[in-house]
Amino acid sequence: MRSVILNRTVVTSADPRHALGSTPRVLAGRLEPIAGDADGAAWQVEQGDLTGVTLHYLRGNAATELRVMGVDVKTPAVVRALRARVLALPRR
Repeated sequence: MRSVILNRTVVTSADPRHALGSTPRVLAGRLEPIAGDADGAAWQVEQGDLTGVTLHYLRGNAATELRVMGVDVKTPAVVRALRARVLALPRR
């Protein structure tokens, strides 16, 4: 069984890139940038809990985290397929 969690943080009082710049320091694992992505999206990898496929991106003044839970992250084909599906979703 899979579930999707969507977290969005909207910054209204500062430059969002500056205000959200510390996000990578508080995440489990590390961010793996997606080359050429218009929103500067990155995958969160090596989270330690093996719970899912997680995409982070910044568009306008909103930082978004989209996490798919219940994924067999030990199977590369499953991870690749879900990443492709997540990247195909419309972003707002």
